[in-house]
Amino acid sequence: VPYAKRVHHTALAIVPPVDDIDCWTRLNDLRCRCRDKGFYRWPPHINLVYPFIDSSEFALFAEQLTHSMAKTAPFEVSLSRMDTFGGKNSGVCWLDPCTDKANIGNKDASPYETLSKLHARITSVLDGTEEDVKSDSGGAEPKKLPPRQFRPHLTFNHSPSLAAATAIVETERDDWTEVSFQVKELYLLERRQPDDQFRVVATVPLGVELRTSTVLEKPIERIEERCNVDGSDHIDSMNGEGGEEEVVSREDVIPSAEFFSPAMKFPLMPDTEEDWVKDVTRSLNRSRNSGDRTKKGAKGGRGRGGYHKAKK
Repeated sequence: VPYAKRVHHTALAIVPPVDDIDCWTRLNDLRCRCRDKGFYRWPPHINLVYPFIDSSEFALFAEQLTHSMAKTAPFEVSLSRMDTFGGKNSGVCWLDPCTDKANIGNKDASPYETLSKLHARITSVLDGTEEDVKSDSGGAEPKKLPPRQFRPHLTFNHSPSLAAATAIVETERDDWTEVSFQVKELYLLERRQPDDQFRVVATVPLGVELRTSTVLEKPIERIEERCNVDGSDHIDSMNGEGGEEEVVSREDVIPSAEFFSPAMKFPLMPDTEEDWVKDVTRSLNRSRNSGDRTKKGAKGGRGRGGYHKAKK
């Protein structure tokens, strides 16, 4: 497998454009209000691959991904519906990213079909099977499915339980109105230390650029070259006074990935980690550790009472 190693200090993600201040403000307000423990470390984002490859492989991967993403046109993400997942000892509140509103209510289609196809194409690049994925404009599904089911989501809170997460969503749902943003590029993110923010190492554009150029040609030269005739009978009518004629050339060009050195901080991310973020993180860690000890004990591990139970 070309990219077999995965690390937790990098990610490939969708992030709202840094110049979409209204979208960033609304999402950050929601995350702050709901006390999201990732508020300082993560931008508002939809993870496409996490854990991701080591940054030492970014240059090669970005080049390969850029060519693959030329087949995927920019698209819009709408965030209107809130939901949760989790269990007894953890819960997550998230916004549901919709890319295909026409598919809502259709049991045979997905409202995030565009994101699913995008993820499949990325997976094919990571697996070295890119040729198996056809254009997003139509065609068969990829022959090789991702090893894990992909469910895109934008997290705005981590809770100690599913019940706690559900209570937050019930409180926020009625006042939330849809926010949308354009996806024109994908973000390769990295944090250097566990307590650092994720920063932008590179961006990979979607689609192709239509580049136009204008050149001046002498009609007699162009006619003789393209028609292989003298052309003298036609020059006066085409050329008027014998001047040159503008010819517009159009070409689809695959743009290059953009790298940032040093890695770029998101402008609307907080400059410091506030005390409430640290408090929430410690509280969630205690809750998770307590749940882990309980599970180990019930299974006869090293949890309280479990060791003696296992010895019998």
